[in-house]
Amino acid sequence: MSEYKGKPAIANINVNDAYLKLCDLKALQQRIEELPDEQRAQLQGVTFSDEAISFTTPMGEFRFVASEKIPPERIAFAADGSPIPLSIAVNLKEESAESTSVNTVIDADLPFFVKTMVGGKLKEVVEKINLVIAQSISNHA
Repeated sequence: MSEYKGKPAIANINVNDAYLKLCDLKALQQRIEELPDEQRAQLQGVTFSDEAISFTTPMGEFRFVASEKIPPERIAFAADGSPIPLSIAVNLKEESAESTSVNTVIDADLPFFVKTMVGGKLKEVVEKINLVIAQSISNHA
């Protein structure tokens, strides 16, 4: 398995509330739709449902179903219907009483030829996921 990490994003919310919001994925979809147009455009192709996150890539749509929850620091998702073993873990870390670091990790068992084609792009995907999550769970004034 190869691990792909990006730069963490900061959410303006305490870690316990961040975890609770992440457990309610359907509510996250509603929050994305309420974001300003510019922020929503960055999140294009990412959708949340009851227990899954889906996003569209050049390789098609990927759907991840919640597989592990460790309050208040980790929620993991396993790929649903993927031909390759693939998982995403969202790690939350308290930065202060009102801010939380969101750091997503993708574990993928990619064949060598696929890794050379998409491996570099997966870091960008992770950073986009960090941003999507941080923006969608942040408390807004």
